Order: sequence, then C-alpha cells, then structure tokens
Amino acid sequence: MDCNKNRISVTLVSGWHGSGKTTLLAQLAKAQEEDKGQRVEMIRMREGDDMLDELRRDIERVVSSGLCKSLVVECGGLHQPMRVADMLRMTDLNDRVALDTCVTVVDATTMMQNIEDARLISVDEDEEEEEGEKEIASEWFLQQIEFANVIVLNKIDKVSSEDAASQLVTLLRSLNPSAKIVQTVQSAVCVEDVVATGMFDYEKTENAAGWAQCMNRSGKVGLFPIGEATDSTASGHGSCAFMYSADKPFHPKRLFEFMTKYFVLRQEEDVEYEAAHGSVPAEVTLSLQEAEKNIKRAIDVVSRGAHKNSKTIHSLNESMKSLQDALVDMSQTTASSSSVPGDFEAFKDAYGTIVRSKGVFWIATRPNLCVEWSQSGSALQCCCSGPWSASPPHGQGGSQGRPRQEIAFIGMEMNAKALEAELNRCLISADDDDGESTEAMHDPFAAWPSLDSEDDDQNNDEEYMPLGKVVQITDGASEAQHILDSIEPGTTAIIYWHAEWHAQGDAILTELRSIIDKVSTLVIHVKIGDHPPNWSFAMEKVMEKPEANRPGAKPVLKQGHSCWPCFTVHTAPSLQPIETISGGRAMNTLRKLISGLPEYTEQQRISKRREHQDHPSEPESSETATSVWSDVSSAFPYLQNGAVELRELLKNFAKEKKSLYILWEEGGIPLKILKALESITIIRPDTNNLFIATVGASPGNEALAKALGVKKGPSLLVFSNMKVDKKYDGPDKVRDALAQEFRTLPAEATPAFPIKKTTSHPSPSIYDPPQGKQNRSGTTKLTPNGNLVHYFPKMPCLKCGNPWWTSDDWDALCIRCGWNCQTDGYDDDSKPLPKYKEIWATYCASIKAGVTPAWKNKKSAPSTTKRI
Repeated sequence: MDCNKNRISVTLVSGWHGSGKTTLLAQLAKAQEEDKGQRVEMIRMREGDDMLDELRRDIERVVSSGLCKSLVVECGGLHQPMRVADMLRMTDLNDRVALDTCVTVVDATTMMQNIEDARLISVDEDEEEEEGEKEIASEWFLQQIEFANVIVLNKIDKVSSEDAASQLVTLLRSLNPSAKIVQTVQSAVCVEDVVATGMFDYEKTENAAGWAQCMNRSGKVGLFPIGEATDSTASGHGSCAFMYSADKPFHPKRLFEFMTKYFVLRQEEDVEYEAAHGSVPAEVTLSLQEAEKNIKRAIDVVSRGAHKNSKTIHSLNESMKSLQDALVDMSQTTASSSSVPGDFEAFKDAYGTIVRSKGVFWIATRPNLCVEWSQSGSALQCCCSGPWSASPPHGQGGSQGRPRQEIAFIGMEMNAKALEAELNRCLISADDDDGESTEAMHDPFAAWPSLDSEDDDQNNDEEYMPLGKVVQITDGASEAQHILDSIEPGTTAIIYWHAEWHAQGDAILTELRSIIDKVSTLVIHVKIGDHPPNWSFAMEKVMEKPEANRPGAKPVLKQGHSCWPCFTVHTAPSLQPIETISGGRAMNTLRKLISGLPEYTEQQRISKRREHQDHPSEPESSETATSVWSDVSSAFPYLQNGAVELRELLKNFAKEKKSLYILWEEGGIPLKILKALESITIIRPDTNNLFIATVGASPGNEALAKALGVKKGPSLLVFSNMKVDKKYDGPDKVRDALAQEFRTLPAEATPAFPIKKTTSHPSPSIYDPPQGKQNRSGTTKLTPNGNLVHYFPKMPCLKCGNPWWTSDDWDALCIRCGWNCQTDGYDDDSKPLPKYKEIWATYCASIKAGVTPAWKNKKSAPSTTKRI
C-alpha cells in the first residue's frame, strides 16, 4: 500500500436502480458532518455518451482543490464499475488517485427477481440512442456483484424471515467469496467499512467471482465448498460450487433440449437480432390470425354467391396459403427461439438454487469450435469464441488447448449428482441412433461463422485496407499494428496523435481528411484521452509525464519534440516511426510530405485486387525447397502415432522441464520455414525437442490435428507442462516463431548435416542491403544463426555504416559492432546530429548503391551485445 500513500483513495459505489446507493452517500455525508476529519468528497456520475470524460474532469477538479482525503463515486444503475476502474488505472489520474474499494449495493427485497431477469436491456451510456448495446439484465446485475470488495445487502429488515435473509447472504457468498458482506437498513454503514479500506487489488477483484475461483482450481472436479466452509457444504447445502468436466462432445439436440427446457436460451445471433429489431410483437401474430379468419369468410361467401368468380377464389386461396405459411414459419421460429422462457423453477427443484454457471463446451457437429457457456439466473447465453487454441477467453481459467466440457456451477443446496447425470446424458454415446454420423445429427443451435469464412473475411480486410482515408482506433498499439499489417508493405502511413486539450485538434482532423483523399497513404487517428489503450500507446511513443507538479498538468511531448500537434510517419508494416513532426509548423511540413506521395484511386485498388486474384504470387522454387527438404527431413524426428505418442513425449519432456515443439505440415513445408529449420540444425545439432508431424501420416495424427485445431498449412505448437502454451499458424508466423524460440542457442555449433549449395556464386555479406522489393525500411530477415534482424537504410549505424539492427526499437543494437543509436548519434526525429551528418551521408549513399560500407575495425561487438 506504500504506492498509494500520496494518492487520494477512491471508493466506487454501484448497484441496481433503487438499491440504496444515493441513501448510502447521504449516510456518508451525514457521518462526515459529525466527524470533520473525514474530508470525504462525493461525486455522482452523469448520464450521457461522454460520462467517463465527465467523471475524469470532475475528479481532476476535486483533486486540484486539495481539500479531500477520499472520494466516493456513485455509478449509475447500468454503469459497470470495471469500466471506471480501467479509466482510473489507465489514465494520468493513476498518479493522483488510487482505487481503494469497490462497493455494490443490493436490494434484498428484489435480489432474486433481478437474478432471474432474462430481459435484454440497453446499457448504452447515451440512453436516447435506440440501436445501442444490449445486455441480459441478470448478467449485468451479477457482474456488479462479482466485481466488488464490499457488498451492502440493503433493506434487510423487509425480508420475510431470518432464514430468507440467511439464504441471500449464502448466495452472495457463493457469487463472490472474497467480498465482505454488510447487512444494512436504509444503507446505514460505518464509514470504515467502505472508505479507505485498502481492499482493492485489480487482479484479485477481477477474478473474485465464485465461478472464476472455481475454474482456476486446476484439477478440481465435483462438488466442493466455496466461500466460508460449513458442515453442510459437503452434502450440497450452504454456498458451494460444482465443477463439471468431460472429454466427450455434447449431442447437439439433447443439449439444446436441456437448455431450452429450463432456461431462456440466448445465442449471440438472437441478442444481436432482438437488439436491432425487437421480438415479433404479439399484436402482429394476432393480426395475421385475424386476417386468416377474414379470408376464410371471404372464400366461403364468394363460393356460395350467385356471381362465382374463379379468379377471385384462386387469388383468395393463394393469399390464404401465404398467410398459413407465414403462421407456420412464425410458430416454428417461436418454438426454437432462444427467447422462449424455460422452466427455471423446475431446474431449481431438480438441481438446487444454481444462479451462476460459466465455462466452455463443445458439440459433436462443430468439433473445432469452442463455445462459451454463461448462465445468469434463468438466462443462459452461449456464443462461439473461435477455434480451440492455447488462448482461453477473458476470465476463463486453464488452457483451451483441447476440446472438452468444463463448466463451473455456483449456488447453494445443489443436487450435483443429478445435474452431472443429466449433463452426461447429453453427451455423445456409442450407440447414438445406431451409429449416427455427426453430419446426420440434428443441430438446432444458431449458425456460427465457419473458421474458413472468418479467415477469408479477415484476409480480405487485411489485404485491401483502403488508402486515402482516416481510420480511428480505440485499442492502441495492437490495432495500429493490425492496420499497418493490412496495407501494402512500404506504404507511407501517418499517425495523428490527437490530444483533446489541444484547441485545434478537430480542425486538424477535418483538414487531414481533405488533403489525403485519393493519396497513397492513410492516417491512423489516435484520440489519446478517450480510451486507455490509446493513452498507453501515446505514452510509449510520443508523450511523457509533465515536469510540473501542479494539479491538472497535461502530458507533454517527449524530450526533443516541440509542442502539439504531433504526427509520426511510418513505413508499413513497421510501427517504429521514421519521422516525428510536431509544433506550430507541423501541418505545413505534413502538407509537403503528403503532396509528394502518389495518387491512389478506387479503380487502382480494384485493379490491384483483380491482379492478385488472377496472378497469385508464384510458388517458391520446388527444386530449392526439395534440396533443403532432403537435408532437413532427416535432422528432426517425426510424430507418427497421434495422441498416444504425444502423451509419452509430453511426460518425458515435462520431467526434463523442457518445452516440446511440434511443427505440423500438410502437403509440404514452405521454403522459408525449411531454411529456419536448417538454421536450427546449424546452431544446435543436438536439438531433440522439435518434432515434425504430417497431418495425414496416420489416423492418429489426423484425429490429433483436428483436436488441436490445426488448419491446412504449417502450424507450430509449443507445449509446456503438458499443455499447449503457444500456437503459431501460417508460414511467416511459424518462421518468426522458430527464430524467436531458438535464437539464443550457441552460435559456435556445427551443422548437423552438410548444407547443399544451390548456387555457385559467392553469398553476399549478411550486412549488405536486401535486393528488389525487399530493399525498404522495416524489412526483416533471418541471419545464419536464426536471429531476426531489421533493416533501416536511412538510419545506418554511425560507427560502422551497417543498416541492420537487432530490433525496431530505440534501444536496438547494430548487429555488426554493437553500437547503440539511442546513446549517441541520432536525435528524437531519427536525424543525425550535426557532427555525424557527413559520415551519415556517405554511408547512406553506399547503402543506396547496394553495398554496406566496409568496416575497418574488425573487433567483435562488446561483450554485453548478444552475438548475431
């Protein structure tokens, strides 16, 4: 807590509408009047689409006054405390305030009603917006309880009995075992229970939920106590958790029937549709039924009338048929709709008061897809979270390396044996429908995007990112890198660092949109203050904390740069800026830069796309690949027998405390990966933990590849402690991963086999510039020792003239002499200092001519520099 000593403590108070939050603040204000030494300031969050900005300004105002020791912030009923916690943690407020306690107020009289509320509610900050974000009410309610250090169970005097109150406390304890529970009447609490408690720890609070603690108990299955253990917990009474686990897939029809029997099942697709359109109103159905009756009457009248008209009768019959079809379709939709309520009371009668369950599951008809299970009261939501891989969903414990059922159930008075038996009945069995194939199984779940279509969409988005546009980001460096990866390598890109405290910011943005239209560049718009990831990104690249300690002081540009506005210029795909433009004349400089770039039209983009489709990149030389493959193939062992063999390998390498690397291939390994493997054999001939696995080598391999989510093409899986630790897909990622994983191996190792020469010409120096299209800033390559190095022709080493560096960061070292450009030589705009300009011009001219200057001093790099 020492780090919080000089910061103002903040208490967040959240809770559903009418729970007693405002009364709680009034009680604290009253206590402050009686004890003047408390000095607690109250802030109530405003409604609106800029509520976090407003709150930040309110906090800055209070902090600047210097008149309080603690802040209490009341969040609105639909405001999640986690969002406010992120804002306090990720912005410059973190230097002046410290989140101390998260308090959630719960109305004891409506708690069970709120837990079982399966309605979709709008949780947009802007309440007037019709098409906003929708959430299940009970999910939102439980998240407030789970992200809390103190739970105030208010209006306890209005609960029917002591036993009923005790059950509410037990449920709260199961939902959040770590929280302190305070029972109150009219929100009367001791100040010490909610202010300056020192209880908040972000990581612990984020994982305080009962289901999260259950998921994180590795190897724990079955029924066990959670929260305060009692003698009755072992039999299922009291607050308890049940961990369900299975290695077989669910039968889709039986699982769907189980879900819809007891819950309001909401699938991702249903939530999105209802959020946009709403459910079909009952009056529409009644109108259709009434129309059907009227048409029947009309047919009867016309048929019996003196003036029979066959055309009229035919027309009415057709109308009748259309209406009947519409009613049938509607009834079928309603029957399978996720919004049809199940009988949650029957579920509680059969299995106990289970108010929360979370986890992952898989179904037989979609074996490669991981599905998230999230129950909140009577609502059960499931959505596809992507392929089974090494990366679990946010908040899920354990590894997602293999398909499985893993669901944590939280509640009290559980009949775990009955629940386990019912879920086991939903699993695939050996005699399902006389050996029914998975393709023939009825699958009533909503359609999820296939992995191939997701990949295709992603690839299209990445390959054809339009130029001449301003693209706003909210996710900081990762989103900026994604955009730079999505445009043609070598393209000039500009990042506009938009500081909201700079008065001309919006005007600059408007001008940028006009001057880059139809130009071969794009502008990445980073609005610094709106999103925590953007703030962190700006602090890393261009900003630093102000030297002045005065309240409300804003960050400044890093040393060497002038004042706002600020732009950085990049060469895709590198996120390392090649130039920083800032100050009063920044826009003039930027206009000149943009005016020198070529035009770019939509027709060019379409032509480029057609060229790519009609003339895909030529395959690598089969002769060269075969030559290298013949050598590499005998240097590494093969995985032949699928999961059985893998299990033994994992046990052996776990004993040796070594990682196991499995390189999956199907139809051959690309040359770039073969060369990376070749480098490994040169660096370390005794490598024994890298195996090659061919998908179609055996049925065991095919089944294992399917279980691990291995797609076509090369994939590298890294296993540690019997689990998938990392997974890389695609030639480039696999090549780079091999270089990264093995590049620290000793450089003096000899080849494991003789390297075949594919050309009689002498190889160029590893320090020479690359040829052809690769001769551009930001190009990377592997050295013979397997290290990934970076090429910057306009920023050569000013000691030896070499343009290759160990990384693209400012602390990179020259791979030839070990010189550090950050220490001396270049300013913050990547320009050479005056005393180096002459030698810099000489070096650049030589590199432009295709030759790296010779270095007369042949001494090795300093001992602190890693040998390349």
